[in-house]
Amino acid sequence: VKPINLFVAIFLVFVLAMTPFSISLAQRASSTQLAEAIRVARKYLNSNRDFASHEIEKCFTGGMATLAQNWDVLSPIHQREFADVFARPSTAGIAGRDGGGAPPRTPITGSLVHKFDTPHFRIHYSTNDRHAPPLDDYNPANGVPDYVDRAADAAEKSYRIEIKAMGFKEPYDDFWATNNGGNIKADIYLVKFGSLGLALNSGISGRFISAGVTAIPFYLINSRMWDYYGRSEGNRYIDTTIAHE
Repeated sequence: VKPINLFVAIFLVFVLAMTPFSISLAQRASSTQLAEAIRVARKYLNSNRDFASHEIEKCFTGGMATLAQNWDVLSPIHQREFADVFARPSTAGIAGRDGGGAPPRTPITGSLVHKFDTPHFRIHYSTNDRHAPPLDDYNPANGVPDYVDRAADAAEKSYRIEIKAMGFKEPYDDFWATNNGGNIKADIYLVKFGSLGLALNSGISGRFISAGVTAIPFYLINSRMWDYYGRSEGNRYIDTTIAHE
């Protein structure tokens, strides 16, 4: 009996010791995947460039998630290069939950001073810089750009379908985030960058947290889809991009 018990004990110790290592290996990206993540992150850091419509990618989220999950295997040079790549967009001269303090380093800085709230989302947008969406305000004529209205409707529709109908978990609110957008609603930033959409979370900050599924999300949605696809087709892209992210 004793030899069997000893074998069982040794086996359990071995399994417990190897399990985290196995999980760690499962999360590791191949060199090709990591190179793609680095490419995506560099393109995102270059968001001040005006990309042609054929250069706009569908989604940056996969590459950014790979970068976060493999942060500890990046070289020190790459870690310094991407130290601020997970930061929220900041409003020029404004930072913090109450708008005080110096702005953080972030890939995207703009005059995102306008806010539009829905029951579950806060949409941040500009009206006077490169990140501004088209300012047409006809349907409805409510003092808010129609592009923002469309994004708001798409976000709430996605919430109803994915959370209420399909039963996905509701995202955690961002009450504890240093820069939480001003309230606890999920934040959507309408900005001009090299992708249609990107979902990040406030818990990354340059390193992967294993409980990423419960982290606080925020979303970047391209503010110029009407320019790329026209208004009718652009609306379809707004709907599908927000649902995807």
